[in-house]
Amino acid sequence: MYKQEFIDRLKKFSLLLTDTDNIVKGCSPQQIENIENIYGSKLPEFYKIYLGYFGIEAGSYLKGTKAFYKDLVASHSITMGMLDLLKENNISAPDNLFAITLHQGYVGSFFILSELEEDPIIYNYEEGEQIKKHGKFSVIKVNGIEKHISSCNRGLIK
Repeated sequence: MYKQEFIDRLKKFSLLLTDTDNIVKGCSPQQIENIENIYGSKLPEFYKIYLGYFGIEAGSYLKGTKAFYKDLVASHSITMGMLDLLKENNISAPDNLFAITLHQGYVGSFFILSELEEDPIIYNYEEGEQIKKHGKFSVIKVNGIEKHISSCNRGLIK
């Protein structure tokens, strides 16, 4: 996906959320830099763009999932939770894993920091399964947004 198309989709979704009384807040450049400093690595460009829109709070989107700034910088971060989950299930963790979501402690998503792609490949892990290559970050996020919008339109989420 092209960067501008990704940005346009994020803007549109952000407006949709705020129009339905959801609170949406992105990370500041300083907060993104803080994450990079904690992990000792630059973050992929598309992920930084995403954090700029939804890094602090995203209303009903990803509710109940660890995916936000506070979860990234916590003493027991999303990445540490993902590493624990993999270890508990005897799965070898890839080097330089950076977790972006962890839901209910049994399923999560991550990318590999050392791959240095602007739009990184996302990997998923669900307890009892193997790590699966899922697709490009931008495509995965836009698909998740479309699914959320569809659920809202059907009245399943407010």
